[in-house]
Amino acid sequence: MNKLLKLIIFLLASSLVEAQEFQGYILYQYTYLDSLGQDITSEMGPKMGLEQHYFIHGGNYAGVNEHGVLVQLYNANTNTYFLEMGGEIKSIPGDTEFPKQLEIQKSDNRIKVMQHECNSIVFITEMGTTTYYFNENISIDANHYDKHRFGNWSTYLREANGAIPLKFMTAMNGFTQIAEAIEIETENVDDQKFDILNYIRKE
Repeated sequence: MNKLLKLIIFLLASSLVEAQEFQGYILYQYTYLDSLGQDITSEMGPKMGLEQHYFIHGGNYAGVNEHGVLVQLYNANTNTYFLEMGGEIKSIPGDTEFPKQLEIQKSDNRIKVMQHECNSIVFITEMGTTTYYFNENISIDANHYDKHRFGNWSTYLREANGAIPLKFMTAMNGFTQIAEAIEIETENVDDQKFDILNYIRKE
């Protein structure tokens, strides 16, 4: 009976750990390929970025590049998405449906990212084709992002059961951008990370 009780407690504890939402930091490294698959990172990286330092907690996330400049920020309280464009920070309502044309293809392609076995899914839009690789052990509650339609983020999270992509490849305009996690840290993230005023003052 004691062994059975210990087993039940262990299984309950394990399920709680697995169900815990990810909160923390992911460092993505970018590489770029031309239409022939040749590495053009040295050419494209300085213009489009080489890294994204990504922080997420609950319904908010923020990413800055290798220079500390804002790449993107989403605040669930206002359902607003912010991005840097032409040296200025632009705001977009999170419920903006863009891109509008979307085809989702299931994929059997599996890869390993930082020892995490990843499934994949393919999104095809008028802007390009993006393949997402994800592991469900690193995930958040997709319900936080129900209103986040810009970039098809809410749709992606529903398809991936809330898993944060550990790698994503976007083919567009004759080249491919590849972002791959090279560091993943579970840590407390201060809400100040998601206050757009901090980034506007910094600029």
